[in-house]
Amino acid sequence: MSITINNICKNYNLPSGQRFPALVNLTFDISAGDFVVVLGESGCGKSTLLNMIAGTETVSSGEIRVGNKIIKGPDPSRSILFQQPALLPWLNVEENIVFGCKLRGDKKNLKHVYEWIQTMGLSGFEKMYPAELSLGMAQRVCLARAMIGHPEILLMDEPFSSLDTFTRTHLQKELVDFWQVENFTGIFVTHDIDEAILMGSRILLLGGRPGRIIDMFDIDLDHPRDISHPLFIKLRTYILKKLRKTLIGFREKINYASG
Repeated sequence: MSITINNICKNYNLPSGQRFPALVNLTFDISAGDFVVVLGESGCGKSTLLNMIAGTETVSSGEIRVGNKIIKGPDPSRSILFQQPALLPWLNVEENIVFGCKLRGDKKNLKHVYEWIQTMGLSGFEKMYPAELSLGMAQRVCLARAMIGHPEILLMDEPFSSLDTFTRTHLQKELVDFWQVENFTGIFVTHDIDEAILMGSRILLLGGRPGRIIDMFDIDLDHPRDISHPLFIKLRTYILKKLRKTLIGFREKINYASG
């Protein structure tokens, strides 16, 4: 399912009565089946953009469309993975995975729970509760819960940032494999340049405050990707230069305003 972002802005009203602009004039399209990584430094509005696509936050101006419909709130066709595992502590692994299916009355996908448990390497842990799981295992449960309903759009807010390197690398590969098989539209937020290049089919580079689009480009590398590949290194260098230039410009603007 395609996504159209049309000239959106997002402002927050501060307790002081002032308006804080978080994002300005974002316009871009995401084709159905794309895996777009939203990359940028902390505070540039990456998570805000993701939340507006999820429908949990409203735009201040402009519009976001999924297909031909303007987003007006959350929808079962859009699943989201958060930075920290969001599991219900009173439900075990199996019950957490099928929770969404039961809410929707989705009996068709409900019966595939043990296939997803096996796929995620959770066999033998079905009856364990979130407090008994490692962080990596808990995030696998969240991924299984998101995937069991075969979402058309999967939104991910730095879901692997708190994991150890081994677990993170493993889940990055699993997620890309799922995307290639399931053909969902993926939007993945990160501030890690290597992670962005490893996973995305396209990168949306955000920067500045308020956040705005610095660049957007395709990644012409086959999966699985090698961080020592010359094109990988070239892309990393290019992105670093872009982000540094944006950050220097932002600091100069602040210094000029304060001076």
